[in-house]
Amino acid sequence: MYIRPERRRRRRWPWLVLLVIIGLGAGYYTGYLPTDRLPARFQRSRDKVAPTPVESAVQAISELLIDANQALERGKVDTAIKNYRAALEINPDNVTALSKLAHLLTIHRSYDEALAKARRATELAPGNPDAHTTLAMALDWAGQPDAAIEAALMALDLDAQHVPALAYLAEAYADKGRWKLSMETAQQAVEVNPDHYLAQRNLGYAREAQGDYRGAIEAYRQAISLKPNLSYLYLDVARNLRVLGDREGAIAEVEKATEVDPNDPAAHDQLGLIYYTSQEFERAAVAFKKAIEANSEYALPYAHLGWVLYAQRQYEEAIPPLKKALELGAESVEYYYEIGLSYALIDQCAEAIPWLEKALEIDPDAQPAHEGMQLCGQE
Repeated sequence: MYIRPERRRRRRWPWLVLLVIIGLGAGYYTGYLPTDRLPARFQRSRDKVAPTPVESAVQAISELLIDANQALERGKVDTAIKNYRAALEINPDNVTALSKLAHLLTIHRSYDEALAKARRATELAPGNPDAHTTLAMALDWAGQPDAAIEAALMALDLDAQHVPALAYLAEAYADKGRWKLSMETAQQAVEVNPDHYLAQRNLGYAREAQGDYRGAIEAYRQAISLKPNLSYLYLDVARNLRVLGDREGAIAEVEKATEVDPNDPAAHDQLGLIYYTSQEFERAAVAFKKAIEANSEYALPYAHLGWVLYAQRQYEEAIPPLKKALELGAESVEYYYEIGLSYALIDQCAEAIPWLEKALEIDPDAQPAHEGMQLCGQE
């Protein structure tokens, strides 16, 4: 009998190995790829619960605020502004972002927006002294010292030892000509915390207001040592050096300000004023135009550019920037009579007279306005 040889069974282990490899690959795939990008059949439950949209928003805002603060410490004001704006896009009612953005907008002389943001912060957090302090700063720098005093006092009602509120109160008192009260308040801020840059800065401001320019410079330099990445502190020093006749020293301080913050319009404006007073009109015009480029809503560089053009006897060209300064909220009898004189000197008395009359309404003793009226045969 023929016995068929027994057929040897094929081993199946290679298939098992292959299945194991496929399984491991799927595990790797699902373990390292974000779940929201996985096909449904590969998705698996996680031990960690995904954050809710609210939690994600809070985390994003927190990171933006941290980034903004770090940028500001490095002197990157534009980056800080960008991050605060991004935080407010996520939550327009974040009080911290509103207040800090208002502070930086004030430094960059964007007063209208700064005031809007600061007021919104106080509406949302009426018990927050920081919010009222930021509003006080914005109001005073925008030329409203009475309202600034009220806001600073509100902050101090909430926290009597709040150094920034004391500092800005001292500044507003100085702007109102209340010299003694300004100095007392500034000294109080220093007593509470001598290592706070605002306490030293506004001690300098109080001294400057009383004509103690060297003492002011000393305090301003102390503020810079505490906060070297704020451009306006260097401008404070430069302003006092100008008064003391140190032109080169003033220019050096302004250049430091532009190194710290190239887009600070006040730095370019102050450099223009230094050149203007030394009758370097071309260089002054360049600086004023840079200030306008940095912030087209900042009134003073337009007025100062008008001065330069008027001094160069470019009367027709001087009129538009002077008008723009007034349109943006700058107020000075000089702007009115310079517009009137410019019209008069190009034989346009019909246009000149209303501007000259407005100047005399503001200041009946404004001699240039009387001269303009004489040119037009009105006196």
